[in-house]
Amino acid sequence: MRHAADKINSNKTILPRMRLSAHIVRIQPNDNFHIAKKVCGQIDVGTLAIVGPYVPSKLPVVQSTSTTLNVPHLSTAPANTEQRMRGDYSLYLYPPDSALSKAYKDIITSRGWKSFTIIYDDPRSLPRLQDLIMMANEGDIKITLSVLERGLHYRNLLKDVSKKGETNVVLDVPASHIAEILSMAQSFGMMTEYHNYFITSLDLHTVDLQDFQHGRANISGFRLVQPSKTSGIFVSREWLLGDIYYGRLNKRLPPVKVG
Repeated sequence: MRHAADKINSNKTILPRMRLSAHIVRIQPNDNFHIAKKVCGQIDVGTLAIVGPYVPSKLPVVQSTSTTLNVPHLSTAPANTEQRMRGDYSLYLYPPDSALSKAYKDIITSRGWKSFTIIYDDPRSLPRLQDLIMMANEGDIKITLSVLERGLHYRNLLKDVSKKGETNVVLDVPASHIAEILSMAQSFGMMTEYHNYFITSLDLHTVDLQDFQHGRANISGFRLVQPSKTSGIFVSREWLLGDIYYGRLNKRLPPVKVG
């Protein structure tokens, strides 16, 4: 967000009489009143738009407040169809469930999987997984749903998957849990050349998978950007340069190499 504000401020043809400033506000995730109060407080001091939060369960609070106060809201969190229809002042940057669901099905179909297990930990994920689940009605495809219930641990689910001899797994969990789950799978001998994992999180590229690079299991997923392209390289470099210039980061950059 800071980079976006810097980018606009450096272009004199965009909002030439204004200078944008990005304010980062931390919220208490389990306190809706606190979140609404923070949003109102930012608007009182002249905030022109709200970005976030990324936590899907807190989206309705920000959505409702921005609509009430007629303030634009940019949502980066996953939102279902009902939520997207509710926010009159909200713009959704995260792909809709219907698009992701179709994309998941396309990649699994291309792999030719005849059986797979879907591991998920939030029932709100089901609309996003609908096309995968419906594949069970399209032929000789066996699909198993395994949900992480409150009080249980991923280890129990993985042990059950291992006992059943399943080698294809769709993993629909927060990015912060991916490395831990794959490490557990490795301890159960589930990272061989016969095992395949499809990760639904669009933040897979932020997860350190170095511990699994010498394994033979196939781990794949989606991302919305292609950092190897020239434009991606220079955008990332601009972010770092901006952080260094404003004292937000103390780091020296290596020279750019573009093939």
